[in-house]
Amino acid sequence: MIDLTSCRYPECVLNMYEVLEFFWKAIFFLQNGSYPHTHLPNSQEFSRITVLLIQYLPNTTISEIRFIFQIYNPGWQRNPRQRMQPRYGDEQTGSPPSKLYNRKTAERAVGYSSIVATGLVNLHRSILLQQPDLLVGILNGAFTRSRIEIKCNQAPYADGCSGKDWQRYLSRKANIKTRLKTISEIDNSLCCVVNPFGEAYPEKSTAPAVLPGYELIREYIFFGGVFITCGGMPFTYYFDANSGGPLVDTNKVLQNYPVAVRMVTVNGIPQIQVLGTTLLINNLIQKDFDTMPLMDDPATNRVGPFMSPIYQNAADRQFWACNTTNVSLNVFRPMDPAISRHVIPVVRTLVSGREVYPVSFARYGFGAIFHIGLDLSLGKQREVNFAKEAVYGFLQNYNRYLI
Repeated sequence: MIDLTSCRYPECVLNMYEVLEFFWKAIFFLQNGSYPHTHLPNSQEFSRITVLLIQYLPNTTISEIRFIFQIYNPGWQRNPRQRMQPRYGDEQTGSPPSKLYNRKTAERAVGYSSIVATGLVNLHRSILLQQPDLLVGILNGAFTRSRIEIKCNQAPYADGCSGKDWQRYLSRKANIKTRLKTISEIDNSLCCVVNPFGEAYPEKSTAPAVLPGYELIREYIFFGGVFITCGGMPFTYYFDANSGGPLVDTNKVLQNYPVAVRMVTVNGIPQIQVLGTTLLINNLIQKDFDTMPLMDDPATNRVGPFMSPIYQNAADRQFWACNTTNVSLNVFRPMDPAISRHVIPVVRTLVSGREVYPVSFARYGFGAIFHIGLDLSLGKQREVNFAKEAVYGFLQNYNRYLI
């Protein structure tokens, strides 16, 4: 819907058939362990998969999905001439794409696609929640299981709580299983993934301006996972599993944006000269998730971490009822609601008179990114314990973060 121009109208409608086929094959696979040989089910086949759907989805959602199948499945139509229209026009009728598709049909198809995709994601999540244990992934610092890789060994603002510390803590909790995972092993069998490396994460960059590890993380979130970042600004640095060495600024592989410019004349031609760029508007967390932590401001003497009392509003407690309010913690890179339009608070504090969120989350696609903006460095045991409790609180109320 973001870029729904006329050239995309056929694409939207024809992708609707792809969505329906994927849904049909996924449900058939859940029931039978194999894929069907037909692209779309007939009405009798759909009735058989309804037996599975009613175990996980409300009747209203099943009725909506059945209605969409009926509209787009030619075999269900009363009119035998109903069929899938070609992308580039209908040669039989001589109709060009502009006559076959319009914005209204494209918008309807996108809306229907969303309903079907959401139904499949909710079914998958219901199956996860009906398992005896929630499966939590914890990054182990590697990109793959290759023996020649170098594991991430740096965790800015989070070296007080390693991956094994997270595993020991969560493994003691009832109905939770943990697995140390490489980046390439992240998938949606995991209800969430904890990144214990603070402002860094493991990466295996193979080409300029390409971050395959980050793309795997982003895809995991979009398709229903929850990625938990602990300590500092998420995705500020990456650790190269190929070469090791110092951390690399992720902003160096992103397109730079000018923040200070001036007009100059060169050979009589006016030109814009870029004076400088900045990390503050050139980072992954803001570019993709539309969220941004509170940054330092030396000019006003505002340099974190900040020792601040934390608190909750009544609405925050639906996600996690924190028992340690009005306790002061070292807050570092909390989410700033002034420049984070979609961030949702779980725990709040005041920094320089402004309310910010040390624990918060933002939904992205069908999943969410969960951020703990505390200093979890060595010696910060109170903050480490609080972060652990916040993650456990999230797991106890897992579904509420994704509605």
